[in-house]
Amino acid sequence: MKFLPFFLIGFAGLLAVNAMSDENKEMLKSFAEDCKKTENASDADVELMANEQFPDSKEGKCLIACMQEQFGVTKDGVYQTENVKALIEMGVGEDEAKKSQAGPMAEACANQDDPDRCEKGLKISKCLAEEGKNRKMDKKD
Repeated sequence: MKFLPFFLIGFAGLLAVNAMSDENKEMLKSFAEDCKKTENASDADVELMANEQFPDSKEGKCLIACMQEQFGVTKDGVYQTENVKALIEMGVGEDEAKKSQAGPMAEACANQDDPDRCEKGLKISKCLAEEGKNRKMDKKD
């Protein structure tokens, strides 16, 4: 299973723990469409996320924040640890060893903050991506 939920919850964070398939890239693009419009993000911003890269543009960062809001990673500017944990658990499927890392991983990024919603979204994404990498969530056993 490709780890699209990791990518989805981090936007562009929790970066797909396995390289995203073309099918998952297209799914991500369709999920991003509403946020792309509301945040004035470009096709290039969406492509960066689909290619598991972080955007530099303000609009690209806001795209991430918007998608995090859609998926319950944040609500009213507050990081939702339990929602993130649940999304990680969903993403790892039946792998109990990886499921056991969901709580600690979600909690590790709870302290990411910034007064700017878009910068905060990017920080959360980068934190979750790094935590996934450090916890070897990208390896199939």
